[in-house]
Amino acid sequence: MSPSTNTSLDTESTIQTQESGVPVENIENFSTPIPALVSESHPVVDKVQQGQSQAQPLSQPPVKPAPQPRPKKKNSLEFSGAKKNLGKFEKYFFRWFPTPSYIAMPHVGVDITANAIRYIELVKSYDGLKLKRYGTQDLASPISMDGNLANNADLMAALKKIQRANKLSFVEVSIPEEKAYLFTTEVPVGDDDVVRSHIEFHLEENVPISLSEAVFDYYVIKRSVKRGVDFASVAVVPRSVIDDYVDLFKKCDMTPISFLIENQAVTKAIIKEDDYSTYLVVNFGQKKTVLSVVSEQALQFTSTVSIGGDEGK
Repeated sequence: MSPSTNTSLDTESTIQTQESGVPVENIENFSTPIPALVSESHPVVDKVQQGQSQAQPLSQPPVKPAPQPRPKKKNSLEFSGAKKNLGKFEKYFFRWFPTPSYIAMPHVGVDITANAIRYIELVKSYDGLKLKRYGTQDLASPISMDGNLANNADLMAALKKIQRANKLSFVEVSIPEEKAYLFTTEVPVGDDDVVRSHIEFHLEENVPISLSEAVFDYYVIKRSVKRGVDFASVAVVPRSVIDDYVDLFKKCDMTPISFLIENQAVTKAIIKEDDYSTYLVVNFGQKKTVLSVVSEQALQFTSTVSIGGDEGK
């Protein structure tokens, strides 16, 4: 048998001796180192490596840092709660210390239609608003709402009759929906001057009249400070319409202190101040019906249909 064969057998027997636990003898006689003869996947090597891995000290698991308390954010609920508490304070404050009448300028709401004039007055009391007086004055003949109201003799006669009977001084006037324009837009967060400047710059993009011929007002629908913008509902009326109404009431010894679009006045009367839900308001008239979408206490959309309660009579 050749020397290589003997070496192979001796090596095999030596390996078996190691597995059985008997001491290995004459291991120096081998010309080839043991690592070259023993495969890395041999059971002996596996046991040695396993023993080394067991002898290594176990590493400690990383210690997680203690959670830091998050800063409390001011959300819309907190803001609305503070606003609600402020509203309660104002309510009770003005209950015991009412505004003097010569400063408050008590006024009557007036609505002019093609067939009649309606008026109503609400007064503040300890239990909220109460109805003080209301009434309707029919016109001698139907009038055209598209014409010059300040020169209409029948209309002026009816208004003067109402003024003398009720001793009216200040009025809040309702303007027909078809004479106004309404749109919603994004406005920058800021004071009134910043918002009005932005609306003026973009006004002609939303209505078919120039800025010099328009009178507008706005109402902030929803605030979004994170984005840096607010959403506003803008009402626009031609200046000629406002001037016509002002001349009409001045000739009848009354002073308009404000103007409201017809359905703005309706929604203000039927929807509570703290109700920000979305509603479809349907206002049936004699000759027309006005549909309005109200959300966040603001008029978002309005449309007029030429069908009223007198149709079919």
